[in-house]
Amino acid sequence: MDGDLRWGPDVLGEQFESAILRTQHPDGTHRVATLIRHLPEMGSRSNSGETLNSGTAEAVAGANARVVAGTGTSARVGAGAGAGAGVGAGTAAAHGPSSPRRAAAGQAVLYLHGWSDYFFNPDLAAFWADLGIAFYALDLHNHGRSLREGDLGGFVGHLQDYDAELHLALAAVAADLRELRSDGRISVPPRSSASSRSPEPPSSSAIPEPATTQQSPGPSPSPSSTVPELATTKRSPEPVPQIALMGHSTGGLVAALWASRHPGTISHLILNSPWLEMYGSALVRHAAYSVVQPFARFWPQKRMRLPERNFYWRSISSQADGGWELDNALRPPKAFPIRLGWMSAILAGQASVAKGLRIQVPILVLMSARSMNGPFWKDSMHTADVVLDVHTMAARAGTLGSTVAIEKIEGGLHDVLLSERAVRDDAYARLRRWVQAFMFIEGRAGMPADGGADGGPGEVDDGG
Repeated sequence: MDGDLRWGPDVLGEQFESAILRTQHPDGTHRVATLIRHLPEMGSRSNSGETLNSGTAEAVAGANARVVAGTGTSARVGAGAGAGAGVGAGTAAAHGPSSPRRAAAGQAVLYLHGWSDYFFNPDLAAFWADLGIAFYALDLHNHGRSLREGDLGGFVGHLQDYDAELHLALAAVAADLRELRSDGRISVPPRSSASSRSPEPPSSSAIPEPATTQQSPGPSPSPSSTVPELATTKRSPEPVPQIALMGHSTGGLVAALWASRHPGTISHLILNSPWLEMYGSALVRHAAYSVVQPFARFWPQKRMRLPERNFYWRSISSQADGGWELDNALRPPKAFPIRLGWMSAILAGQASVAKGLRIQVPILVLMSARSMNGPFWKDSMHTADVVLDVHTMAARAGTLGSTVAIEKIEGGLHDVLLSERAVRDDAYARLRRWVQAFMFIEGRAGMPADGGADGGPGEVDDGG
């Protein structure tokens, strides 16, 4: 990892900032990702362009980066906020009355988008701010804000290739929360008040160290050599931020695999229609892998010729039948081309899920109550998941870990939080209920005192 991380204006408007994360991987490849943060009190800070050293996790933890987030106030996105502003600007109140259990933030959520997608939902950030929890999102490399000329949109050869940017993003989030605490802006409940339902927080060294420029080319190191299991380490009495990981669709698959490979680095896992299995059954995955893998080994970037559909884009975009303002340069209507290496990576990740991930933190899975598929558009697709099979999704959710809650949202889209107003209000109400049960400590959101084309192989919808 090299260079400095600088916060600047984001495409979503005045309540958001974004910064570039630059990573160098063991094989010498340089990649770009983009970290977005929500600033519900943007007017109280200036955009000073401060820098954050990204050389190591230790440097990140000590950097002078400030974020005004999670103050316990209901956030309102301005009229010029960009994507989604016309749909749900300032709808934190629509998610229900402010919770009497809400408190100053000692926690954060890091959101991962789906395939051929990017973060564009200000309502989601406002929801977390209303609960006093800081919100961040990551546009992964080759996606959204992170796209550069010449990039293969959406491509990744191994899902572990996202690890370096996830390492750095989590470290940057932790640095912001520590800075807020040092300024006295967040409260820390005494350790004795921790709810028995809350998992043991990671230690101070549980924020993982990103890859650095000193790495020599070679195979990716094993998870055990890069992220130690640090839940029992107690070298520092400094309070440790609790960071929940939230992922949609392919981002949900990436988040689940991360939580399994790197225990102790996140506190909770929230999945919104995660792509845990292929459409139909595991037999479809086995058949697809047997066909794809031999070719992917030699031609990973070769494009697969599959039927292209834009049903999901049509159901959400204000340029079609939906109500969300999307940037087609960041999220193409018919998604990025499917490539052999990418499909092989997805199938391998799903195979790991099928074997069981043994995730120890509490998990919530939000999904639509039904799926719809077919070659032609139907109006009923406005109230169903037109990308994934919710039945295989629900079955695989049970293999994620020991504490898994599943919420099936009637009328939900593939991203249930982009559904029509009444449906997404239902989804947010269920999410709020789960947060209050599992993420709050004795009624407070606080910091502990110690220590995509997500369709079947025979067709491709427009991502997620």
